[in-house]
Amino acid sequence: MANPSMQDIGSVKEIVSSERSSIRNELGNQNQDIEISQVMADMNIASENANFPTDVNLYEMTCDYNNKKSKGPRCIDELDESGRQRENPEHNITEQMSNYLPEYNEMIKPASIEWGKDNNGLTISIQTSTIIDAYDEIISWKKNTFLVPYGKIGRDFIDQLTIHINQWNNKSDKQHIALKAFYVLLAVGLQKPGPKSKSKDHKECLEKRLLLWKCGQIHKLMNEGRMIQSRIGRGKITEPPNRGKIFAKLVMQGQINSAMRFLDDDTSGGVLPLTDDVMIQLCQKHPEPQPATLKVLLRGPIQDIPESLYLAVNGEMIRQAALKTRGSGGPSGVDANGFKRILTCKSFKHSSTTLCDSLATLTRKLCTEYIDPSSIEALVASRLIPLSKSDGGVRPIGVGEVVRRIISKCVMNVVKPDVMHASGSPQVCAGQPSGSELAFHAMRTTFETDDTDAILQVDYLLSVERN
Repeated sequence: MANPSMQDIGSVKEIVSSERSSIRNELGNQNQDIEISQVMADMNIASENANFPTDVNLYEMTCDYNNKKSKGPRCIDELDESGRQRENPEHNITEQMSNYLPEYNEMIKPASIEWGKDNNGLTISIQTSTIIDAYDEIISWKKNTFLVPYGKIGRDFIDQLTIHINQWNNKSDKQHIALKAFYVLLAVGLQKPGPKSKSKDHKECLEKRLLLWKCGQIHKLMNEGRMIQSRIGRGKITEPPNRGKIFAKLVMQGQINSAMRFLDDDTSGGVLPLTDDVMIQLCQKHPEPQPATLKVLLRGPIQDIPESLYLAVNGEMIRQAALKTRGSGGPSGVDANGFKRILTCKSFKHSSTTLCDSLATLTRKLCTEYIDPSSIEALVASRLIPLSKSDGGVRPIGVGEVVRRIISKCVMNVVKPDVMHASGSPQVCAGQPSGSELAFHAMRTTFETDDTDAILQVDYLLSVERN
């Protein structure tokens, strides 16, 4: 390896000097760690060591401003004393993380799928994009669903829901859209035709919609849903709401907390409109997701979870979890009362039991298998609601799908002892009995000690974004 001549070293210094303004302009005149003086000092050290290989382009070693894929300018400051580029552990972060992340089998996503058979026995095919586009639209619809009606039409509707869950469980060619089809059917099938529609009207509508769904007429169902959604809220309220009637209805439905909040006149202003100011505050509270770093990943071999640990998750556990689940619905619009009717009503007999068993199978697979994340997008999606705070701010509330909450309850019934053991006593929200009381007494005991003068409360506002 030959030493570079003084002419080569002089050329490098001229390049660094000529690129001085380019570096500052590209960095936006911000205070960065890169200093031109340090660049020149590093160059002097490198020239004294005289270890540059003869086949290296000195300009490329100094700066690479034309590489648009890089995160920033690569300057001579990235070279070590021997003239070689310093190793950046984040350059190959993806390759390093691949050694710690479990592998999963990516699903096959055909452009078109066989939907079913018509009355003549001919195959009905639809495009995959039809279901995906329909799901992307229904998640922005307003809540306007009715409870599944009793009788044969209700059982047929639940059986169709079970078919889509089983398509995901059995890894069929429709697995990539099975869960989205599940939620699209709920949204378009249970759309209330009018504000004063009766149960008889709901039965007739559901019967016709279910027939269109089986025939693959998704576009007709979506058109009907759009027309219904466009009419919501058009009617003028001529009379103030009957507070007593609304309170009694909420109590009879078991929504005691909602009934008490309805009577409270000191509550906040409710849901805020999506103005520019609200959107800015929501973006500030929800920064862009950051890539995972190696320090947050578990090291060592990945242990397979035996399915026998989750055999306790069965249809009856799903049913009991549905009875205990309350609250609003997720993006699909069907709330806890709607799923409680579907999963626990004895009038649907075998249909509800079969759907509970299918959801239990889905839960066990989620706990014991590595799943393609794209197949469960609809399951883990949440509806973001901006609520008004008393100080004029925005409180973002995320409401997940009811099925996801039911599944989570079942999983926690099985792994609760493990979670408590892993989190330990300092984490009072991980199943510890009387957790808030323990935290209160612990802080009071600490404050009453002789060596404690004060307690400092730290606000970790936007800690995710700042870190």
